[in-house]
Amino acid sequence: MRLGFSARLAILFAVLVALTALLTGGFASASTDRRIKDNVDQFLRERALDIAEGRRRPQRPRPDDRNRGNDQDNDLLVGDSDSVDGDSVERAVEADAVVQVLDSKGVVIARTGIALPVSEADISMASDRAPVLLRTETINGEQFRMATMTFAAGDGAVQVAQSLESTNLVLGEIRSQVIFASVALSALAGLIGWAVASGTTRPLRRLTRSIEEVRETQDLTRPVALDRTDELGRLSTSFDELLQTLAASRDQQQQLVQDAAHELRTPLTSVRANIDFLQRAPNLDEETRTITLTSIRSELGELSDLLGEVVELATESDDPATFERIDLVTAAEAALAQFEIRSARPVERDMSSSFVMGNHAALTRAIGNLIGNADKYTPDAAAPIRVQVEGGRVMVADRGPGIPAEDRANVFERFWRADEARSASGSGLGLAIVKKAVDDHRGTVFVHERLGGGAEIGFQLPTS
Repeated sequence: MRLGFSARLAILFAVLVALTALLTGGFASASTDRRIKDNVDQFLRERALDIAEGRRRPQRPRPDDRNRGNDQDNDLLVGDSDSVDGDSVERAVEADAVVQVLDSKGVVIARTGIALPVSEADISMASDRAPVLLRTETINGEQFRMATMTFAAGDGAVQVAQSLESTNLVLGEIRSQVIFASVALSALAGLIGWAVASGTTRPLRRLTRSIEEVRETQDLTRPVALDRTDELGRLSTSFDELLQTLAASRDQQQQLVQDAAHELRTPLTSVRANIDFLQRAPNLDEETRTITLTSIRSELGELSDLLGEVVELATESDDPATFERIDLVTAAEAALAQFEIRSARPVERDMSSSFVMGNHAALTRAIGNLIGNADKYTPDAAAPIRVQVEGGRVMVADRGPGIPAEDRANVFERFWRADEARSASGSGLGLAIVKKAVDDHRGTVFVHERLGGGAEIGFQLPTS
């Protein structure tokens, strides 16, 4: 089962707090352990030094006391020139440590409490002056910390040991408390993390449900924006804007299909009628047959152009074209070269270099459509059209009937035509393609009345 974001965040909180508590507790435990053992070692050094230097009885052992040390079990039977009874020894040595005395050969001659182990290092220290020797020993299953120090005269040594049982108990209790605190804090952090994550992700879950409903219903007009000003609010607003863009694109595509179907119906009907006419009249004269076939060929040409332009407009979601720094004059000359192949109409040129960031093919097609539109709406075949390029601006002027002021806002719409131009050939998509190309280049289109009659149609692009 895959955990949700809230559960993962709660677990992450718990793990982080547990690790922090364990690391902190481990450091505190280790520091406490080191501090306690340092105190024990300090105590053992001072006690061993006091005995070794005679500041605390018993003093350095006398040879004639050696035998007596073997007859006692719990009392330290050593002393100086004065007599020492058991009570005075206990008072001198105290019960907070175990003491054992070695002669110069490392033989135990006296002790209080349990017998302490004697190593080779201890025997060596009994005959030679050496620094204090500290170590941890396990005696009868119990840990002791032990210090060995030579007497001031260098003949013999004293061993002082203290049990670590109470120390280990304290450290064990500290470790248990650290573990308990880690578990408790982890559980608390998990609950807090769950609460925080649930509160934080609640609007995200709402946004997710809204998007899922949009996916299931295909209703792109359904709002998903949240009434928030934080990152989630901006994300939901972006989703809303994306849905609005998709809805507009879908509406445009549907409208394009409907308009295309309407525009295709007329030439298809004409072609079908002409073909039926040819079938019903097999004995037509050559002139009539030629006229009919020419009409069919013209209608098919319009169908081909219409399909090409519909496909171009329907692929607005394609990858954006590559832009580069180009001269608009170059694009205009390329469009004019194509136009002059199929038309003998004269062209007046007024062009100066104008560099923009753009796609050469798209701009050439746009300028070509402007020229073709001017040619179509100039009835006099000998009347020239004028092409002007300057400062990122391309303008094509015709000598046709012009465009009424109330219709100028519509000339770049798909399939739109003025009433007086309904009978003209063409798909009604040429200027829509111009506007699409100009929009892609972050430019603007314009329509003006030409002085002396006709229209001036073109676009303005940012120069580079």
